[in-house]
Amino acid sequence: MGSDLDKKLRNIDTWWLTLVFVLAMLLRITPSLKYGLPYGFDIYEFTSRVLVLNEGKPVPLPHGPLFYYVHLALLRIFGYEMFLSILTFVEPLVFTLFILPPYFISRSLKISGNEPVYTLLYLAVINLLVHQIGSVIIPEGLGILFFGLSVFFARKALEDWRWIYLAMVSGFFTAMSHHLSVFQLFIFFTSLFLSYLYYYVKYLRERGLLRLLVLILITIIILLASSISIWSLSGKDENMLMLLFNMAIKIRLLPVILIAGAIFFPIVTVEPIRFLKKFKKFTFKKTFILMPIIGIVLPSFLTIIFHPEALSTILWFTIPISLGFLPFAIYGIIQYCSKNKLLDSIFFMAPLTLFMTEAFFIISLENYNVLIHRLPTFVIYFAAPLAGYGMSLFSKELDSMKKEYLAGMIIAYFIFSLVATSFPKPEFAYGVRESVSYSELKLAEDAYTYSILFNAKIDTDTRLGAVLMFVSNRRADWMGNLTSWFLPSNSWLVNVSVSGEPYPLENSVILMVSNSMRETYYGRVINLITKPSGPLSEKAVNYLNNYPGIDRLEDVQEGALYMKHLGKS
Repeated sequence: MGSDLDKKLRNIDTWWLTLVFVLAMLLRITPSLKYGLPYGFDIYEFTSRVLVLNEGKPVPLPHGPLFYYVHLALLRIFGYEMFLSILTFVEPLVFTLFILPPYFISRSLKISGNEPVYTLLYLAVINLLVHQIGSVIIPEGLGILFFGLSVFFARKALEDWRWIYLAMVSGFFTAMSHHLSVFQLFIFFTSLFLSYLYYYVKYLRERGLLRLLVLILITIIILLASSISIWSLSGKDENMLMLLFNMAIKIRLLPVILIAGAIFFPIVTVEPIRFLKKFKKFTFKKTFILMPIIGIVLPSFLTIIFHPEALSTILWFTIPISLGFLPFAIYGIIQYCSKNKLLDSIFFMAPLTLFMTEAFFIISLENYNVLIHRLPTFVIYFAAPLAGYGMSLFSKELDSMKKEYLAGMIIAYFIFSLVATSFPKPEFAYGVRESVSYSELKLAEDAYTYSILFNAKIDTDTRLGAVLMFVSNRRADWMGNLTSWFLPSNSWLVNVSVSGEPYPLENSVILMVSNSMRETYYGRVINLITKPSGPLSEKAVNYLNNYPGIDRLEDVQEGALYMKHLGKS
């Protein structure tokens, strides 16, 4: 009787897990079904490099080579047409699998009251994870997979140190996949090393912990060595290592900051965990009351100071996360630390503390603080098991059917709000339109054809530039240095979007303009995140349409091509 009941309960759990994972796949395939093209303009930039590799020509491979060579293999096996169909309809489903490592971590937590299905639910529906892992096909998705696997193997190494060898291998593949992912993994292992070293010196001089410390240090060295060698495959102007180096050398006190951080970081991590163990009665109500301050008021205040134009974007993403994710994550952290050994608690608290420190450090960097936009994805991905644990405890603490019903309705609303904000319109996404239309593909193809006919350069933004590189196999003469992190831009579109004042076009330059750039459509001339840009005003559009010396070469539904009339001064 008992075995039959256990079997039925396991079957019910399996069905719930299957249902949640199917939901995750449906959310990520939705943009592809809607537009019939790969979602996100970055995929066109990355795929253009695959097309060059397919021709046997050298090309810089930013982020890491693994993504490009995997897609090169797919292109050569299935051919061009099937390759595009795989990018559009198959890879969003495959990339959905990349949300599983935190779920495996949740299952490995040996603590009462934990329901891993809640962790999987968060991974399935949180707006940033839906967008970054599966909806857009980018190297970061591959990097997050190996980042998550490395964290999972490191977690298992607390029980059996041999698992750390798999973490080393997975760390190498992280470096092969994505620069920011391996940077976050480096921070993860560094935080563990410093905190466990402090714990070893002050509280527990145990041989097993010492061996783990040595292995973590070796893992950090392997990560650094592999990252430096792999990042060298990037072009000079696309090397993220150079970008990070340029950021660092501008901070004169950086050596002092790093030394002080290495000394004080483990203290401010380990000691608060010991303090948290005294708060076993800390209620969910108290946690929830704090979240609007931590998750909404503080980010909004910082945004108003540093980037007031991005306030609508910050509110779009942070309000659902602050109400539907953060309260359960914080509650889960507090309860996990209060009920577990210090060694286990450090595993989660040390990286989260350093991730938060990193966030404030990046915000303080002039001209580079917009790099903060990628970090929340890693933090949420890493903290998902704790949020799932917090929701598990919350659901078990309800003591009446009325409370369960009310809580269920509220949680369902939070989940819906997380899902509904996964694909924001440009006015809620800092003016960025992720989707690319068929008419914009045609616009890029015709711009390339005209550029060959008139021996002209093409001026456009980073979004359509990625499409242009795709349709031309990176042969198009795209001006403006928009692929360089450091060189100033000489793009007419960029300069006019910043100043608002149009000026005469250069000879032999084709302007490729899309509605996605125009202020009327809440758009933006997309530039690199380290460079200024703004929306293309109607004044600038009227100048292009009405100035006697400018020809309108072509119109499509989503944009137009402009060129200075030959022979006009």
